[in-house]
Amino acid sequence: MVPFIYDDVKIGIGSWRYPQHLIIIKDNKQGIYSIQERKVILEPAIDNKFHLHTDTIGENAIGFHTVDGTYGFINFEGNILFHIEKFCIEGKRSSISASVYFRYGGFKNGIASVDRGNFCEEYDKNGNLIKKKWTRPLSDDTPYDYKEETWDAMTDGMYGDMPSNFDGDYSFMGN
Repeated sequence: MVPFIYDDVKIGIGSWRYPQHLIIIKDNKQGIYSIQERKVILEPAIDNKFHLHTDTIGENAIGFHTVDGTYGFINFEGNILFHIEKFCIEGKRSSISASVYFRYGGFKNGIASVDRGNFCEEYDKNGNLIKKKWTRPLSDDTPYDYKEETWDAMTDGMYGDMPSNFDGDYSFMGN
């Protein structure tokens, strides 16, 4: 499938289910081979220290991560467009790891969306943060009336069980 002129061939990160691209390696540089098109779409030009996410290919750029927790995008010439540090939140070093996911693919119309912790961030190709949106659901997106929930827990138990030896008179518990 791939010519024997490369040192190694491997499946890219993010394409385990249905691989569409392979990573081709020659002289410690990586390139990309399209399985569907059966051709090389990027000759080896990206340093081998970057782990490429082949499901993020878009507008001549690809997502990457390194072993030290740096994520970002690199162009097809091997130049880093921008990077995000896993242990850096809002520009400050942190002991808390803010997970980074490329769930939405790569660049589309000059913008890449990246999941970081409870937020989705949108970046341009210069690494400027364009938009940050809270994505974690609040209480499973169900509006709770905590006063009512507390009343139910006190009177019926959390699972609808009646307290043992209880005569059914709730008047002493309030409104």
